[in-house]
Amino acid sequence: MSAEALLREVEDRLKKQLAELEAEYAQKMDEARRSNENEISRLKEDAEKQAKHLSEKEKTKILGSARLQAKRIVAEAKQMYVERGVEWMVKTLQKYSTSQEYKKLLGKMFEYAKKRLGRDLSVRCRPQDKSVFEKLGASISSADLDSVGGAVFTSSDGSLELDLRFEELIRLRGEELRSAIMGLAESNS
Repeated sequence: MSAEALLREVEDRLKKQLAELEAEYAQKMDEARRSNENEISRLKEDAEKQAKHLSEKEKTKILGSARLQAKRIVAEAKQMYVERGVEWMVKTLQKYSTSQEYKKLLGKMFEYAKKRLGRDLSVRCRPQDKSVFEKLGASISSADLDSVGGAVFTSSDGSLELDLRFEELIRLRGEELRSAIMGLAESNS
C-alpha cells in the first residue's frame, strides 16, 4: 500500500473516530442537559413547596397573633364597659342616697341588722344619715363614715359587725354585678 493510500485510510479512520466522538459528545451533552433540566425542575418544585410551606406557616402565625390581639382588645373593651357600668351604678347610688326611698332603705337595714346582731347594736353612718338613724332610735357610735350610702352595724359586745355600705355590697356581689353588666353589653351588641 502506498503512503498516500495509508494516509487516506488513517484520515478516514480519524474522521470516522472524530464523527463517533462528536456523536458521543452530542449524546452526553443531551443527557447532561436533560439531567440539568430535571434537577432544575426538581429544585424549582422543592423551592415552591418550601415557599408555600413557609408562607402558610407565616400566615398561621400572623392570623394567630391577630386573633390573640383581637381577643385582647375585646376583653379590654368588655372590662372598660364593666368598669363604666360599676361607675354608673355608684353614681346612681349616690343620687339615690339623697332620696326618700333611701331613708326607707336605711330603716330596713337597721331592722335587718337588729335581727342579725341583736337589739342593742351601734351604728356607724354618714353625717347626712345621722338624723335618720336617730329617728329610728339607733345608738350611733360615729357619724363620720365615708361611703356612698348604707351603714356599718356592730353588736353590743363589739364581737360582730355587719357592713351594709353600698361599696361593700358591690364588692360582695361584684361577680354577679359584672356578669349582669356583661349580659347587658352582649344583649346590646
